[in-house]
Amino acid sequence: YPNPRDRKFIPPFPCSVSNDSTTCQMYGFTGSWFTGITVRASQAIAVVVMILILTAIRILIEIIQFILNPISYITSFENYLEVAGHVLIVLFMIDPIYAFYCQSLPYDWPWQCGIFAVFLTWINFFVSMKRFPLIGIYILMYVDILFTFH
Repeated sequence: YPNPRDRKFIPPFPCSVSNDSTTCQMYGFTGSWFTGITVRASQAIAVVVMILILTAIRILIEIIQFILNPISYITSFENYLEVAGHVLIVLFMIDPIYAFYCQSLPYDWPWQCGIFAVFLTWINFFVSMKRFPLIGIYILMYVDILFTFH
């Protein structure tokens, strides 16, 4: 395995495809050395396809919500978080799809999109917790303060 000091960190999803194109090499970072895990390319493709299908269903639901009640949809902050998260997930899936046919993209922006999608999902989860009476008042106060100091 390569020395981590010689090259930059390889993301933990398909980075290179073997010559027979039935397995792809995935690298994880453990301590100060790289460790390799071999998985079948068909399994990795199935995961990517499932993520894209579920994201497409969620985007379709968002479109239906917009068609049924556009004024309420536009005025809700949670909808902006959800749509941005879905778009970022699709952009994040460009790198694994490209890696199956070529090499991994030389850019870091798909991984930055993925990280930001996870961040937006947590923010959306946090904002949706306001429906529960025990912690809802604290979340409403936090959101009010957040918009006061923007």
